Amino acid sequence: MMKLGRLLTPLLFSLLAGCAALPPSKAYDGPVRDVRELAVIKISPESSATIITVFDGRGDRFSRPEPLPNGLEVIALPGKHTMHVRVSHFDGGLSLHGFKKITFDTEAGRTYLVHGQLKVTQLKPPMGITSVWLTVEGSDQVVAGTSPP
Repeated sequence: MMKLGRLLTPLLFSLLAGCAALPPSKAYDGPVRDVRELAVIKISPESSATIITVFDGRGDRFSRPEPLPNGLEVIALPGKHTMHVRVSHFDGGLSLHGFKKITFDTEAGRTYLVHGQLKVTQLKPPMGITSVWLTVEGSDQVVAGTSPP
């Protein structure tokens, strides 16, 4: 048993080292740019069951088969963007997913937070109301979408 522990310990540390955070998804063509030239769009820490599934066509397996490797954070050029967001709700055996498409404008050097909420309105069959909205980091001002009442 001691030999097995000595063999598994280095393996466990290598696996944990590989669990580092993914870099943001790059949603523009061309060379890497300074972050001050880009807009950062990321999921709000309060919206843990929310993920960006498609950003300006990236991630859409039908029209543009490029993967969106990190649905929690995207870097993009300033300007108009469209994204699809999935918001999930898990409660015991209930698993409900809502999708929302949102279009918005960004500015270079700013970080935007994506907020999502799924309010369950009916259990059988499961139904809900999905809300997705965007704020500038450090502000509660909604710059796109609609926050729930």
